[in-house]
Amino acid sequence: MQTLTAVQSDLLKLETHPGASCKTDSNSILMLEYKSVAWWYWVASTTTLWLTVLNVYPAFPITLAIAVAQLLHFLVRDRGRASMTVQIRTGYLMVLLMTVPDFMSWFLWVPAIGTLGRVLFSYCIMARMLVLLPFNRREPLSMPFVQKAFFTPPRKATPIHSIPLAM
Repeated sequence: MQTLTAVQSDLLKLETHPGASCKTDSNSILMLEYKSVAWWYWVASTTTLWLTVLNVYPAFPITLAIAVAQLLHFLVRDRGRASMTVQIRTGYLMVLLMTVPDFMSWFLWVPAIGTLGRVLFSYCIMARMLVLLPFNRREPLSMPFVQKAFFTPPRKATPIHSIPLAM
């Protein structure tokens, strides 16, 4: 039997954590993980981001603060390791910071749509992109692997699903 990497053991904890269940039925594609703290971070980020994108309220500084708080929370929880949860939040914060200059504000639509997908369907595009990096996978980069990374249906409480991670 293969040993689990830190990232895989983190994901196993997420999958088996009793508080990480989803609100869904067999006919629904919605995966509302309302018992998960991480999900509530994403709900708050999504809400403030959409308020900003739709010009309802300039909540972008609040979105940044939530992203920083979320990153710090998971850094502490994971004891500073570069787990997948930390990588996702670091990437998300970097995308948000990229939109700070006025000429890049149009790009806020990308994380707004991405976080909405994460909140409603548990589909994390950031995790799927990160799994393609060499240090996050254990099989060669190929078109079938890329297809598997992006088209594997979401499973509750894990952003990586059944995509093979690095050893």
